[in-house]
Amino acid sequence: LKLAEKLVDKIFTASKESFRLPSEKVEITGHGIDTDKFKYQISNLKSTNLKFVIITVGRISQVKNLDLLVEAAEILRNRNFNNFEIKIAGAPILENDKIYFEKLKEKIREKKLSDIIEFIGSISNKDIAEFYQSGDLFVNLSDTGSLDKAILEAMACGLKILTSNEAFKNVLKEENITDKNPENIADKIISLAKTVNGYSLTEYVVKNHNLYNLVGKIIKEFER
Repeated sequence: LKLAEKLVDKIFTASKESFRLPSEKVEITGHGIDTDKFKYQISNLKSTNLKFVIITVGRISQVKNLDLLVEAAEILRNRNFNNFEIKIAGAPILENDKIYFEKLKEKIREKKLSDIIEFIGSISNKDIAEFYQSGDLFVNLSDTGSLDKAILEAMACGLKILTSNEAFKNVLKEENITDKNPENIADKIISLAKTVNGYSLTEYVVKNHNLYNLVGKIIKEFER
């Protein structure tokens, strides 16, 4: 990475957390979210579903900490937080991912959560916005530490957000940030279920991570 930095004139990055090597060549542009596609809208999937729908999107991998979400689901059920479901979109890719996936499914069976947690599998890009729009709360417990695009897409669609990602600590309120403790994750979910949807989060994405703004910033840099 250090060698590559020496060979280029400009480095475009979505956020400072996404490129942590000190360099005067870095330009922070934000992500490019198509906010004409990712927007608040009641999907056909949601219009007939009266349950509180928790969703997450991404590769099924240990770094996503989905096992913590499974543990939180058990706590929610035991606290009589009723009428909710969790939908997980994504698939394992690497061999270690597949092993982790099998362990997750076994854990769900052992805890008798199969009626609550559903693996949707991979969703095509043309259908992913509707999947976001079918949810109430987007949960991300990833260890990446960078400004995760999936979280921004969910924000653009007006979902409530809960994440342990440190890159969002200066973006989201304290109520939207959690640690990796399943009890605390469950507490936050219960609290967020009582709040209104995050329309102000939609406005944040439109202002800071709009696709058209990104294109404009890049063009402007090349015109200098």
